[in-house]
Amino acid sequence: MEVNQQDLEKCVSFLLQRNIMAYHHQGNVFVDIESDCDGISVQITNDNILHFAELYDESQKHKTSILAI
Repeated sequence: MEVNQQDLEKCVSFLLQRNIMAYHHQGNVFVDIESDCDGISVQITNDNILHFAELYDESQKHKTSILAI
């Protein structure tokens, strides 16, 4: 399946909500991994972007159902 802009934004939002430093740039999502002396950016695969976007949607549905109670 193709990744679109909305998938990128949902993926990054999902990761940021879990205190994982993430950003999207030119159709890719990156996660920053830092240690005391060094850091790297790791690219997330399209399959994982779609998976995290799906998890974001599920978390939003859960929030909406709680607010409806």
